[in-house]
Amino acid sequence: MEYNNFLKTVKEEVQNLMGEMFEISLTHVNKNNGICLEGIIVKKKGQEISPAIYLNDQYYAYCEGKSMKDIIKEIELTYYASRSEINVDLEFFKYYQKMKGRVFYKLIHYHKNRELLKEIPFMRFYDLAIVFYCDVSEQFGGNGTILIYNNHLKMWDIKLEELYQDAIVNTPREQPAVIQTMEEVMKELLVHNLQKKLGTETDVTEVIDNFFENETAIDENLKQSEERYKMYVLSNSERLYGAGAMLYPRLLQSFADGLMTDLYLLPSSIHEVIMIPDDGCQSKDELLKMVSEINDTQVDPEEVLAYAVYYFERNTGEIILL
Repeated sequence: MEYNNFLKTVKEEVQNLMGEMFEISLTHVNKNNGICLEGIIVKKKGQEISPAIYLNDQYYAYCEGKSMKDIIKEIELTYYASRSEINVDLEFFKYYQKMKGRVFYKLIHYHKNRELLKEIPFMRFYDLAIVFYCDVSEQFGGNGTILIYNNHLKMWDIKLEELYQDAIVNTPREQPAVIQTMEEVMKELLVHNLQKKLGTETDVTEVIDNFFENETAIDENLKQSEERYKMYVLSNSERLYGAGAMLYPRLLQSFADGLMTDLYLLPSSIHEVIMIPDDGCQSKDELLKMVSEINDTQVDPEEVLAYAVYYFERNTGEIILL
């Protein structure tokens, strides 16, 4: 079945299943980096909001032999599982004075998001764009966010500058920067993965520490690599959209002054930036290759920030795109 016919059929089948008390519609969503998703919205009459259930993966599953009956049943189960999200109170979102303290900013790539940027307010920063979102995690639980669109500014009767000023105050205050060595980040990741397998109550810290000590002791190549590329990972306390922390006032200046060196900034994803002190040994081409390899092998396409290297000049306090 051709894709558009698949979407139409799913909509009709879901409508038949849910009945007249529900409004069923298809939606097209522009996600980060030009990724476009089609979804279905199942909304009970009288409800103001309802989450989109994306259908792209369902179509691939259908082409691989999954039955339409199973797809429709899964959509029904997904809808009822999300009812707690559907019933949240977002009345505050209608009034900017009530929600301005929850406005934050994040960084995305400018050129890869040209279509999305036609719909949302933004500020340009080299090959990146500063965009804005509202934190609704208190309502939704977890990491609930709402991307802010141009029509929201019209609803609130505010200008981009006011939104920007509130965001640059809120973001560093509510999501303070976190800087760790690459080894500390790897340890955290290993601890998380081991505890996920063995149980969250299991203490695996000593095992991980011993592992790193032994690996570093026997692997001279690893030691030489760490000495040449001393890496620090910059994110925020939420580990969400943490690459924006490199724009926090005086953050890079303070860190560079402590090391008494300029810094290379490698955008490893929209959630973090790798900082490497400039000791004169690094090659721009090698660093660009490193960013490309990270993006292509370690990062979800929707979470890639940029295929570029930035540079912080300690004497001028400026970030430069290399």
